[in-house]
Amino acid sequence: MDTRFVVMTDTHFTAPGTGKDECYWNRVLRSRSSEIADSLVSTVKSLSPDFIIHCGDFTDASDMASFRFGKKVMDRMGAPYFMVLGYHDTWTEGIRESIAPLFEHGPGARFYYTRRLGGIRFLFLDCAYWIRKDGVESEGLDWDLYEKGIYADIGPTHDQLVWLKRELDLDQKTPTVIVTHAPMHTKPTFSIGTLP
Repeated sequence: MDTRFVVMTDTHFTAPGTGKDECYWNRVLRSRSSEIADSLVSTVKSLSPDFIIHCGDFTDASDMASFRFGKKVMDRMGAPYFMVLGYHDTWTEGIRESIAPLFEHGPGARFYYTRRLGGIRFLFLDCAYWIRKDGVESEGLDWDLYEKGIYADIGPTHDQLVWLKRELDLDQKTPTVIVTHAPMHTKPTFSIGTLP
C-alpha cells in the first residue's frame, strides 16, 4: 500500500493582527503569518497527502488565539494531521490542558501518543517540557528562571520515557518513526554569529 504524507515543522502560527516582527532568522514570519499559511495550505493540498505530521513550534508565542488560528489553517489542508509540541508552544503554564479539547486529546492532556498510519507506527513525543538543572520538570516556561539560567534543557518527562520504552518493547517488528520537535536531549547548535 502506498502512503503519502507531509512532514512540517516550525510554522510559528501567529493570530492575525497580533504578530510583531523581530530581528531573528525569518523577520516577517509573525506579521505575514496569514499569507504564509495560505501558501502552506496551497502547497500541501497540491501534494494530496493521506496525513500530515507537524513536528512542533505550531505557534510562535504559546497563546490560545494562535493555536485556534493554526488549527483553522491545518483543517483547511484536507487531510488528518498529528502533532507534537515545540518549546514555543509551551511557554504558557497549563497550555497543554487548554489546547487538549481543541486538538481532541483525551483526559490528562497528553501530547505523546502512538498512531498506526499507512503501515507505520508513529510514536509522537512531547519533548517540550522545561527541565531545570535540579531535574524538576515544568510544563510551562518561567521567564524569571529562564533569565537566571535555572533551566538545563527541554525534553520529555521521566514518565514519558517509561511510556516510550514500553511502547518500543510492545512491537519490535512494525516499522517505527519517532516524532519529536527537538532531539530527546538537546545541546546548543547555533553559531553565536547567527544570533542578533
